[in-house]
Amino acid sequence: MLSLFDRQSELASLVADAQAVAHGQSGLVVIEGAAGLGKTTLVEAFSDELGQVLPEACVLRARCDELERDFPFGVVRQLFEPLVAGWPKQEAEQMFSGPAEPATHVFSSVPCVGEANALGDAPRTVLHALFRLTLRIAATAPLVLVVDDLQKADLPSLRWLRYLVRKTTRSRVLVVLTVRSGEEDDSLRILDPGPQCRILRLERFTEQQVIDVLTASLPVSARPELLASCARLTGGNPMLVQALITSMSAGFDPVTSLSTSVVARFAGFVQSWLDTVPEQTRHFAAALAVLGSAHDGVTVGSLAGLSDGASVRAEDQLRELGLLAAGTELRWAHPLGRETVLGGLAPGHRKSLHLSAARHLFEEDADPERICAHLLNVPAPQEPWVAGTLLRAASDAAVRGAPDSVVRYLGRALEEQLSDGERLAAELDLGLAEAVQRPAQAWRRLTGVLERVTDPVVRATTAEVLADVLLREGRPADAEAVLSRVSTELAPVDRELALRLDAVRLAGQVLHGATEPLLRELEKAGTGETPGERAMLAVLAAVAAVAPGWDAKRVAALAERALARGVADLPPFTVQHAVRALAAAGSAANAARYCDEAIRHATRARAVLGLVTLIDARSRIALLAGDLDEARKLNEEAMVNLPLEHWGRLRHIPLATRMAVFTERGEIEAAGQLADDLLDLPAVVDVRLECAYVRAEQGWSRDALRLALDYAEARPREGQPAQLLAARLHAELGETEPAQRLATQAWEHANAWGTARAAGMALRTLGELASGQVAVDLLTRSAEVLDTTETRLEMAKSLLSLATAQARRGHASVARRTFKAARAEAEWCHAFGLADAARTGMMAAGARPRSRAVTGIEALTAGERRIADRAASGQSNRDIAAALHLTLRTVETHLSAVYRKLGIRSRTQLADVLRS
Repeated sequence: MLSLFDRQSELASLVADAQAVAHGQSGLVVIEGAAGLGKTTLVEAFSDELGQVLPEACVLRARCDELERDFPFGVVRQLFEPLVAGWPKQEAEQMFSGPAEPATHVFSSVPCVGEANALGDAPRTVLHALFRLTLRIAATAPLVLVVDDLQKADLPSLRWLRYLVRKTTRSRVLVVLTVRSGEEDDSLRILDPGPQCRILRLERFTEQQVIDVLTASLPVSARPELLASCARLTGGNPMLVQALITSMSAGFDPVTSLSTSVVARFAGFVQSWLDTVPEQTRHFAAALAVLGSAHDGVTVGSLAGLSDGASVRAEDQLRELGLLAAGTELRWAHPLGRETVLGGLAPGHRKSLHLSAARHLFEEDADPERICAHLLNVPAPQEPWVAGTLLRAASDAAVRGAPDSVVRYLGRALEEQLSDGERLAAELDLGLAEAVQRPAQAWRRLTGVLERVTDPVVRATTAEVLADVLLREGRPADAEAVLSRVSTELAPVDRELALRLDAVRLAGQVLHGATEPLLRELEKAGTGETPGERAMLAVLAAVAAVAPGWDAKRVAALAERALARGVADLPPFTVQHAVRALAAAGSAANAARYCDEAIRHATRARAVLGLVTLIDARSRIALLAGDLDEARKLNEEAMVNLPLEHWGRLRHIPLATRMAVFTERGEIEAAGQLADDLLDLPAVVDVRLECAYVRAEQGWSRDALRLALDYAEARPREGQPAQLLAARLHAELGETEPAQRLATQAWEHANAWGTARAAGMALRTLGELASGQVAVDLLTRSAEVLDTTETRLEMAKSLLSLATAQARRGHASVARRTFKAARAEAEWCHAFGLADAARTGMMAAGARPRSRAVTGIEALTAGERRIADRAASGQSNRDIAAALHLTLRTVETHLSAVYRKLGIRSRTQLADVLRS
């Protein structure tokens, strides 16, 4: 605590972080330390200091509490509601306009704008709305968000923090978090702070520092040996020092009141103090421990069964002991005080107090979630008001986009007495909420609901979400059966609903490679006049893209028919197939536009898989266009919206995209580790071609060739890229005849398909197989053809091959210019491996490009810098290896290279160098 010990260096570093934010930066600091080391005191002093040195900053604070872990966005509301509540109506409307509009559902003080989804906004909608709101506040003043005791935060707020820290760069936002050591694993795992995070670990104080404080603070002098003994027993923990001073000042024996662990020692102090106060004060402390906090002592006394006068006396006694924080509101000075009192209550007595608190809050017409915080701690009382309160809390949580809280409240409500209709509705809503993160439970629950629900729209929604869950659980046949059965039942009643389900069913089959038989379903799509017919066309565009007899022009027309009238009323899972087909047909810009529109609408969709596969499709479109940085960001966003562990058997999808991005950026070690993982997983989505590219870059030509040929044989209609890769690999292995045959077949396929991209890639491979002037002519044509497309990465590859051919012909001057153009295109794409190859070619052709540094930060490769950033943030080698899909040995090798290039020997030096 700063009133006792010097934390000036830590305070100064936090102020420096805030000043950097005021100049346009963003930052994340996690203050970590054992209980009682002064984390709360430090951030309080930091907040006060900013009022002096950075008065223009907007500082918002929240303190997490165990009792509020089920409050959806409880931390977010603590941070923002005091600010938001003070905005004039016009300012509030402006701040919550546009993409920030869904955030109105989070705050009780703000009138909701627009209609809430029946099940609430999808989590990403609310996360993004809160993100936009945060940026708007930061645009008016540097914004500092301080969250104390993060380990007790509610899950929706943790997910918002993760979304915020991943997306804020140069946005004038500083996030400062405190975490109690030993309890931070879940919260920091969910937050996944990344390399931009600075870890500030608070250390204990020395024995001499403690002796000095005891000497200055005790009312009477103590023997030196007693002071030394007390200092050792406190372990340098400021909270224990303060407790020791309180005890010794009151005449307690300090030695006998201490135990072994910090928590046990402090509990010993608190218990010894409470033993000296009247029983009524102990009852008051127990009631306050159950409530967590209160606006006045009368409320606490009422729960404890005390008169107003007895309540006032009890409050005064707890304040005298230092157990309550300063201020008019009743709250504990330290969470351990409350935890000690709660731990001393008999289980039956504690449950009785929680139920009494819930009844009292219900009678006071408190928010349902405040009442439910107590109801979740007691067995079902079977009282009429309980079920209704839980259902209202679940509804509010759904509107706020907090499925975790919905699950808790509805699960508890099902233990109460409900009518048949209420029970069915609760089970349905619970299954839909579970579908986000608990697919196994949702599968069983929704299967039961589907057998009992009769409303056509609800049946269709249930079937669609159930199919989503079954796909992630690796049960595509069951998903198809559910959709087919419900579609057949609904067809006589509502053709549109039936067509929608048919489209989702076909989308699942396309995902798993079953395409040829689907063309027979084309007649169901009719003219594409209705949303259901257009959903069918969207999927069939993907089928046509790999079907015999279809060229790019016809596929693009089919996709445009499906998408041109808007995507808002189409299932997201079907749209992603159409935009992929449209991009493959040569219209990447249009595909990106439709996909962006679909993502905006899909954020309110209940089926999360549809949304994240749309984001993955958008990442693939960026990859095709050569914008590798955008592809990487979108891939990360997909895994923010649905963490990898919740993709289930479809985790191949984002991992394969990530691997492709790594490969094109030249980060081959990371790509190779992902290839190892993907090839070991059960094959649900075919990733053999993606892995073949990685193996080829690793120099494992024979393995790469086998994967490419296997893919081409299994998927002949999609085989042109595999044929081109196999042709190049045959040539590398000296197998000229099969190389030429495959390249010729790929050229014929490109002509039949009819896109400049396919033709340019085929011409490049033919040119690489040729020699002399023929090679130069073919590669020149390849570059000219690709220059008319949106695929700058393929253009860079063709320019590099052309420059190499020109150099072989002895045309050094021309080759240097071509190498330079290839390098420029590659650097724009962030294809660093390709750019390095172009630079090497320039030097071999006699150019003298700007030298790459061999020491200092600029000497680090992209892979070394990523590892260095994470190491400097405090991550262990093992954590870095897991996060980047590398082996531990690879991380160690890279760090050794980093230390050598920077001339340093430790992680502390590394953090200093990178920060400077």
